[in-house]
Amino acid sequence: MRLSAEAVQAIDNYSWPGNVRELQNTIERAVILTDGSEIQLSNLNFAFQRPCVSDEFAHVFDLSGSLTDVASRATRIAERAKLRQVLELVGWNKTKAAEMLDVSYKTLLSKVKDYELE
Repeated sequence: MRLSAEAVQAIDNYSWPGNVRELQNTIERAVILTDGSEIQLSNLNFAFQRPCVSDEFAHVFDLSGSLTDVASRATRIAERAKLRQVLELVGWNKTKAAEMLDVSYKTLLSKVKDYELE
């Protein structure tokens, strides 16, 4: 199989926030969806990778990639914001924060470290 000129241009112009893994998944999906021997721009399915301008979340975070990718990024943003909010509310008392968030102290410490909130 080969890529059409339009497909090559679209691949070159896309920012690939998921890096090589996202590129690999896009090409694999295109190969599956292509009937002929040439992958067209429409086979790349960039529509799901570009945020819709009218989407209320497009300005907040990257909507590219699969639903799992978007959900993972959204979860990280929400968790980090909630952790910071609660930690500030309780004066950075991690025991109280863990209780308020209904997570174990160990989970809280892990998330604080992961999100670099110390």
